[in-house]
Amino acid sequence: LQYFGYFDSAASWVGATGNYTVATKDHANVTWIANNAIGDNNWQCATDSWHIPRIQEAASHDMKVVLDVHALFFDLSNNSNTNRYLRQDYEAKWTAYADCIEQYLSTVAAFYLLDEPYGKDEVRNDKPGIREAINTVARLIKARFPGKPVATIFDYASLQDTGSLGRAFDIAGLPADLDWVGMDCYYDYKSNPSFEECGGRSLVWYTNQLKRKMSAAQRLFLVPQAAVFDTRGDQAAQISHQQQVLRRLGREMSIALADPLFIGIFPFTYQTHYAVYTTPTKTTIEDWTGPEELPRLKQQYVSLGKHILTGTPLRLPPYAAEASNTASGSSTELAFDGESSTAWSAGSFAHKATGEKQSIELDLGEITPVNQLRFRVAQTPAGPTEHIVYAGSTPNPQTVLVQFNQSTQNGDWLEWSGAAQDVRYVRIETIESPSWVSWSEIEVYRTGSPTRVHPLPKDTSQGADLTLLNLADAYGFTVWNSNAPATQWVVLDLGQPISVRRIRLLPSQWPNGTTVHEVRSGPPVAPSILLGTLSGYTEDNKWIELNGPFTNVRYLQVRTTSSPSWVSWREIEVYR
Repeated sequence: LQYFGYFDSAASWVGATGNYTVATKDHANVTWIANNAIGDNNWQCATDSWHIPRIQEAASHDMKVVLDVHALFFDLSNNSNTNRYLRQDYEAKWTAYADCIEQYLSTVAAFYLLDEPYGKDEVRNDKPGIREAINTVARLIKARFPGKPVATIFDYASLQDTGSLGRAFDIAGLPADLDWVGMDCYYDYKSNPSFEECGGRSLVWYTNQLKRKMSAAQRLFLVPQAAVFDTRGDQAAQISHQQQVLRRLGREMSIALADPLFIGIFPFTYQTHYAVYTTPTKTTIEDWTGPEELPRLKQQYVSLGKHILTGTPLRLPPYAAEASNTASGSSTELAFDGESSTAWSAGSFAHKATGEKQSIELDLGEITPVNQLRFRVAQTPAGPTEHIVYAGSTPNPQTVLVQFNQSTQNGDWLEWSGAAQDVRYVRIETIESPSWVSWSEIEVYRTGSPTRVHPLPKDTSQGADLTLLNLADAYGFTVWNSNAPATQWVVLDLGQPISVRRIRLLPSQWPNGTTVHEVRSGPPVAPSILLGTLSGYTEDNKWIELNGPFTNVRYLQVRTTSSPSWVSWREIEVYR
């Protein structure tokens, strides 16, 4: 990862001022500049009032820029056979603009061509047409400025389109001349209450869908949601849905941070925005509240940006939390809301003499390396306390990470740091306290890269249709099913040769019974190096594991040679 900055952070029409470069410069190294006036017939470099001043401002803060140049090139109403979807004067407009910005070229990180091109109403039935228009523009830009990347974001619906929205994505593919490609899926809590997926698919599924069509030279970028939609004037909803955005962000971050194919993270967006657009046929309302007004989201994105740019520890947002008891009016989320003035309270004491104890357990959403924990005490009166911190990969972990036995008072911090531990669940259990057990803040940090690798499913014994991607989509509600008895196999691509410490497999199996699974590595067509055999009684939705270490592994084959059911998997996980 080289870049962090917010999509449309300097788009003239987005937010109160349109320019949030300075507001984000403490944790971003890119600002995203957009103003459609560059496409006007009377636009001139000498009188430009947006692009050039914004480029100069970014340079003064040692930031790069992504330049949105779609207004120079595209006319989606042009469906003729000549330069389809391009404006007639696109070459002249580009030449004038390129002449204008050339002196600032060292500040340019990339050019952005067209937002969600396959989802545009005008081109839904002609993905190949807009694909070639994008290729034409990309080649023109790179002919003038060799080495400067061109980028586009695709909407999730187009990536899973099998023909219902026009030509299937699998047929149209990606524009070959793009350098950076991204995908977006934004959550609206009113119309899409299921937050953990988009259209029945996970972000990992969509990322792998892009990878299937990418060339070796193309790179990915992440476009996570950074705003809460349709909550204007409803502060309670804004605060509440911060946590849902954070739950998803925790998983999104790990995907990009673990994969060398990702070049940057560009959240949508930093600023709050409200606008109403009316045409003769419809009224469109844009309404979202960004991190500039949502403290917990802002805190998390600041942490992420600084982690990418300077390597500072990354705070990990919990996916969920449970407690032994929770006082009326309190909630577990208050223990990690970023506010020292709020706290989770058990509403009960802890005493070793009576055996009474209280606990709160955090679920980080997936197994991840943790090397720092911080706990802020909420306690009145002061006095001796005893807390035991457990960590592990399954709920109710039993491995003791650290124990605190000391006198504490309200506002004290208890801290642990050490060698990274692969954990998903962290439970702090209090066995002695003079007050109700309460924490005003629990913080979990990681300094290194995620250990989980998200492989690209490449092939199976039954062929490579789109259900293949369900094998490793980080979404246990989907399955790949061979629809056939053993022997069956699947092959996954880890992207590059790595050392593998652990392979976890989640069967989709009925009936339960004795199974035999061989795990092999080697060339993609027929991996032949046996890493290990998993043989024994297995059950549906119960994990089985093969532990390494295994060196120089890129392609993995899981070959099931015996099973009482059709061979089927919910998930295959790989850890370096």
